[in-house]
Amino acid sequence: MPNKILVETNDRTKMKNTSCEVKKFPASEIGYSREVIPTSFKRSISKNHKNFKKLQQEMMNNGWILNDDNEMYFTHPQHPNRVFKKCTYVSPSGTKYMLPLVNRDDDIDGIGCSIVLNVVNYTVESNKWTNYFDISTRVGKRRIRHHEYLREREEKKFEFEEEEAALKKRAPSSKR
Repeated sequence: MPNKILVETNDRTKMKNTSCEVKKFPASEIGYSREVIPTSFKRSISKNHKNFKKLQQEMMNNGWILNDDNEMYFTHPQHPNRVFKKCTYVSPSGTKYMLPLVNRDDDIDGIGCSIVLNVVNYTVESNKWTNYFDISTRVGKRRIRHHEYLREREEKKFEFEEEEAALKKRAPSSKR
């Protein structure tokens, strides 16, 4: 096996010298002031935290009442004889959010929440009805344009059918 010759460049020499300096002065022996070292970090408010806060406010505006007899449950004035389970979320800061769980099939008015399972995780969503013709959303604008397109197609189809019927009336039927 041939011997390899290593040619040192200026960058390699600098890197070698700095690594020797680090060995001479380990970090444990170097004194740092308290102002330089970060001691606490601010936690960012998670997406779930904001979502649950918004949902809890929406449920309070919808008129849900949290009852605390032996165990906690929700009631609603529109359903006086029914008891609804609660979903509890505790945020990283320790705040508890409680939401009423209502099956979407049973919630015709769209006043409760339900758990939506994905493949990996779950989300808690409001059961409120979505207006697909809302102009302020991208989906609403696209839906309106699609319905206009369908209406124009129906009008054009009707015109072609009228022309075809008029041509059949004018042309004498030929028998063979």
